[in-house]
Amino acid sequence: PAPGSMVGLRFFSVMLPTEDARRAVVARIADAGIAYTQTDDMIGVQDPWGNIVLLHIGALPDTRAASALAAFAATFPVVNGSLV
Repeated sequence: PAPGSMVGLRFFSVMLPTEDARRAVVARIADAGIAYTQTDDMIGVQDPWGNIVLLHIGALPDTRAASALAAFAATFPVVNGSLV
């Protein structure tokens, strides 16, 4: 993410078509040794630039995406006010 005083990407979501597709993506993430956070219906990972990637099945209402982002963001380390 960009420093707090700049505009930048903080997160994006990837809508997966099925639970099988989500399981396949999670397996690839785990096989690569990438840390992730999982809830009943969502996976959160950080890309190499520190952006949060939300993986979910189907569309999320904006309010649901916002609360999911807040929950996942709380699990990632913060240095000098920015997620790392």
